[in-house]
Amino acid sequence: KDAKKEVKEPKAAAPEQDKPRQPKPVKERKEKISKEPKETVEKPAKEKAVKTGKPVEIITDPDDFSAVRDALEKEGIPMSEAEVTMVPQTWATLTNEDDIKKMNRILDLLDEDDDVQNVYHNWDE
Repeated sequence: KDAKKEVKEPKAAAPEQDKPRQPKPVKERKEKISKEPKETVEKPAKEKAVKTGKPVEIITDPDDFSAVRDALEKEGIPMSEAEVTMVPQTWATLTNEDDIKKMNRILDLLDEDDDVQNVYHNWDE
């Protein structure tokens, strides 16, 4: 005695027609309700399939880093890397060949120094 109602939206009228279409009347469909218990078949548990796709970079405020990482871990989203890093707001372009050589030299010297952990720059190479 449970009835389901389906409502279909009217289709847009073609430009050459003057009269707009009226929606079709609502159709009722009665479902049969059985008092007999349904037979259940136990299916084996499926493993969660890991979707592989393009990597996504999430940028957030450094203060929110831990909360965002915890939320992703709770959802089972795999991470290849998770770190707080510096991201430049503006980029600098070097056009002079001498400036480019000097910049490469500075970066090489910093890279060779064991005391330097990370190097950040805004040079748009």
